[in-house]
Amino acid sequence: MTAVTARRLLDLYDLRRKVDAEIKRMQAVPRVKRPKAGQAVCGTDGGYYRHIRTTKTTPCGDCRRAHCEYEKLRSARARKVA
Repeated sequence: MTAVTARRLLDLYDLRRKVDAEIKRMQAVPRVKRPKAGQAVCGTDGGYYRHIRTTKTTPCGDCRRAHCEYEKLRSARARKVA
């Protein structure tokens, strides 16, 4: 075995050691689960759609006002872009 071949073999062993260490480190880190999204609260635009889609009820006054305000802002942004 030549000196160049021996050096290359040592480099490959070193690289394998580094890769194995990285794999071990990645497996040791616990995967963090994302928390589930909370339920929309009344008085928000999301609450308005919760009334309509999920509970199939008429939105309460707070939700209607929040949705109206959101739609006004959305319309104003759309007019500004156009």
